[in-house]
Amino acid sequence: MAGLQRGQRASGDLIPWTMAQQFQDDNFPQLSGARVVRIATHPEYQRMGYGTRALQLLQKYYEGEMVNLSEKGDVETEIPVVEEEELGLLEESVAPRKNLPPLLLELGERPPEELQYLGVSFGLTSNLLRFWKKAGFVPTYLRQTKNDLTGEHTTIMLKALSSCKNSEWLGAFFTDFRRRVGSLLGYELSSLPPSLALSIMHNKMGKSGADKPLTPSQLGVLMTPYDVKRLEMYSNNMADHHLITDLVPALARCLINQQLGQIHLSPVQQAILVGLGLQHKTVDKLTDELELPANQLLALFNRAVRKLSAALRFILEQEIESRMVLAPANGENGSAVGGALPHLEEELEEGAKDEEQKQQQKAKEIFMSQDLRQYAVKGSESDWGAALKSGKTGNLSIKTGEKRPLDSKDDVGEENFNKKKKKGKDKKKSKHKN
Repeated sequence: MAGLQRGQRASGDLIPWTMAQQFQDDNFPQLSGARVVRIATHPEYQRMGYGTRALQLLQKYYEGEMVNLSEKGDVETEIPVVEEEELGLLEESVAPRKNLPPLLLELGERPPEELQYLGVSFGLTSNLLRFWKKAGFVPTYLRQTKNDLTGEHTTIMLKALSSCKNSEWLGAFFTDFRRRVGSLLGYELSSLPPSLALSIMHNKMGKSGADKPLTPSQLGVLMTPYDVKRLEMYSNNMADHHLITDLVPALARCLINQQLGQIHLSPVQQAILVGLGLQHKTVDKLTDELELPANQLLALFNRAVRKLSAALRFILEQEIESRMVLAPANGENGSAVGGALPHLEEELEEGAKDEEQKQQQKAKEIFMSQDLRQYAVKGSESDWGAALKSGKTGNLSIKTGEKRPLDSKDDVGEENFNKKKKKGKDKKKSKHKN
């Protein structure tokens, strides 16, 4: 640690030295780790899972899961050292020696060192990156210039072991690495295929250290309302893709850093955004690298921009919703009363309750204003008692001494009958006079 602070790089300290220089973290060199230098597999047995199995056993060994099942008792913690004889080459007799230490030991016979991580450094290719990502390793460093011997960009990947009590540093390293690579893809890393550039910035570890979604104020720094309007015009097929070329880098960077929330885009759409926005490649060059026709590539790009535009519009709507407040109103005592607007459903429910109360009050007033004496039961209790004692079934009636009022139709009919009767009498009188 003291040597690293003084700028002295010891042999075998490739990963601690590089991580300390790249992230300016003095705590990482205090961790202990092992670096996988090379995995050799017979050419006839490659791609059969032997390398993956070897890594799994190595990880279990350093995590203390390899137990010695022998009955010999205690395991030797130190390998015996053979003393050298002070003899010259002419006096030395070449013969088989006894009690030599073994070259190889079973993992259960040797206690493991206490490590916190495993690391690896290799030249970046799509096959090697896929192998180490499948093994659970996370990229944390990518060299900008190519290696003079291999012609590839050197990358470092790390994996935290279960013995590491706090592994949050790995997620923080990857989040910073992803942001930096996204900004460097337009320079020396522009020669990488878009699929490889996307693969190195996409990892499951990124979900734990994902950036928070953009706030309306942060979005205002990246884009103006006019920019969002241009994106909406292009997403509605009302403009050419050249109109939004200056906005694609910001969109791609926000998407890669997971600052627009949960947006589902296909890997091809993400590769198109990385190639156009971060690597600044032309459509013709992307058609050759992705092996897609230009019209199909632009169609996929339009669908991706449509989803991104919807996410930006949602962020702006949240800002407008937060600013919407009720207009201040003067109360009885002259004080201003105001507050946030209620939700539309709550306002509708409240209006329905008020209308129902008004209808109930109106129905009650109509009922109380009617003359209810016409519905009163005639007769005294003695008359009804006598009628019930008669033992008759069916309808009962009693004499009340009052005439039943005629209906309006009966009154009209009686008036017409009286008029006809009066006319008949008048005719008879006129005949007698004649």
